Amino acid sequence: MGDRPDGKELDRIDNNKGYSSDNCRWVTRKENMNNQERSTKIEIGYIPLNITELAELGAVSQRTMRRRWHQYGNAWKCLFPTTN
Repeated sequence: MGDRPDGKELDRIDNNKGYSSDNCRWVTRKENMNNQERSTKIEIGYIPLNITELAELGAVSQRTMRRRWHQYGNAWKCLFPTTN
């Protein structure tokens, strides 16, 4: 893999496989978080989003978005918790 580039971290392409040069890549923190959350896709309309992407849409932290998701279980309520 060589030396770690600035601002990058090691990421497994397939999280079900081990760390090897053919299954790893250098990515940004955001890319790594998105890869870890592929199983947590939430659909808004027909657009699948993960918690990270949903948090960016709502301009809130991932922690807040996770709390809202566990509380409401509804993507719209996660983004707009004070609406009906």
